[in-house]
Amino acid sequence: MGLSNNAVSRLTQSWEKIPSKMRKIFQDFEALVDPSRNYRAYRLFVGKLQPPVIPFMPLLLKDMAFAHEGNKTSVDGLVNFEKMHMMAQTMRTIRFCRSRHLGML
Repeated sequence: MGLSNNAVSRLTQSWEKIPSKMRKIFQDFEALVDPSRNYRAYRLFVGKLQPPVIPFMPLLLKDMAFAHEGNKTSVDGLVNFEKMHMMAQTMRTIRFCRSRHLGML
């Protein structure tokens, strides 16, 4: 993501010196972390991996903040289970990333 920064991407002479194979790999990674559709490509890719996985924590924190700030905790004096479900889903993702299968040890 840092290499996609405007200040870095303007270094055209430096980019020209990078082998085309490496530029292709960079483009693949860039497509993976494309923010469109709420990082859909990244989320699908991580969902296919076997744990343990180091997740992109800023994205998970954004999900938690969105769920918390965008929804009331209670509706008509009752717990908003929709909000709790969204927050629990993010926590499940974190737990999945840190889990490991004992059969691989």
